Amino acid sequence: LDLSNSGVISIVNPSTRKGLATESAQLPLTQIAEFNAPKDSNGRTLQANHVAVNGNYAYVVSYSNHTISLCTLAESGSLGSNCHDSGAIGLNSPIGIVVSGTNAYITNNASNLVTHCSVGVNGMLSNCQDSGATTLTNPTAITINNSYAYITNFEYNNSSVTICSIQKNGLLNACQQVLN
Repeated sequence: LDLSNSGVISIVNPSTRKGLATESAQLPLTQIAEFNAPKDSNGRTLQANHVAVNGNYAYVVSYSNHTISLCTLAESGSLGSNCHDSGAIGLNSPIGIVVSGTNAYITNNASNLVTHCSVGVNGMLSNCQDSGATTLTNPTAITINNSYAYITNFEYNNSSVTICSIQKNGLLNACQQVLN
């Protein structure tokens, strides 16, 4: 979990899906309180595999539901109950997401693809398509630095990193697998 934007750490009991502790500048970890896990607009508990924060929005990845939920962050940093479908389509076992400006990149573990989506001013994802990234094997995580995307590939005893250039239109090209 990248905390550089949110400043909040949450510990959740996976069997009950209830939070056990939260740490932030306003609530030190020594103050433990149970809280309910966030729900989507249909009342389903979000099954989070990864989360990315961009401004006032959190994008929650659900591998098993093949979805990305968009949550509006409360002033306290909480996800609250204001979560709904992000608009991302064509996902196949998404497991990682990064948002960079008006671009979102989602790793699809089962299809060996990275999906590129446009990010609207309301946080919604649209115009989702294959990013063009190549040399991927079970991509799991993705991060952006300047004009490059770094994607981790998970294979038993053979994990690697793929580095791709980001084109002006947000799509990825010139991918090379390294650290094999």
